Amino acid sequence: MPSNDGSGSATVGELLFAQHEAANAAASAALAKEAPPDLVIPTDVGEAEARLSAVKADPKWRDEYLAGNPRHAKELRELQAAVDKAKNTRVEMAVAGQLFDGIQPSGHLAAVGGAQYLKNIGLGEAEVRQGITGAAVTPEEHAAAVATKARLLEDPDFVAKYMSGDAEARRTVTRLNIIVSAGPVRSAA
Repeated sequence: MPSNDGSGSATVGELLFAQHEAANAAASAALAKEAPPDLVIPTDVGEAEARLSAVKADPKWRDEYLAGNPRHAKELRELQAAVDKAKNTRVEMAVAGQLFDGIQPSGHLAAVGGAQYLKNIGLGEAEVRQGITGAAVTPEEHAAAVATKARLLEDPDFVAKYMSGDAEARRTVTRLNIIVSAGPVRSAA
């Protein structure tokens, strides 16, 4: 681009103008592109499972997902949520220590590890589910757990057992922590 001052070099203003024109051309080209159709997530669990299996088996889709395609990430999340809503799959698989085929949903590996830890210390399946889901408890349950935990942690004999690794003391504190951290059910008012 020739300069207005006769030196043959472009001025800063000319460079800025050319950059502005290039940006406008790129924006016009982007707007001219057809937007992809909206995602349609099946509400039927069978259809959602079929689509989920299909996208996981498609190498092109998988590579685009792993490259950070936000549309694919949204589709995977929504398909998995549709299946989970109908089957409570994630929780049941975590309790059983099972992994999904292919790509693991966010947080699933942590849930499997957490479930395994809770089972290893002797908690039952219902307690493990509560620990994984964090489902709220009644206000009375929550208050009782808070009071019991406070009382136990003020007892020097219990604290000594807990700190020395006593299995029953650790199980007790873990049960209480599950309830305390879940919190009470909030009223609709």
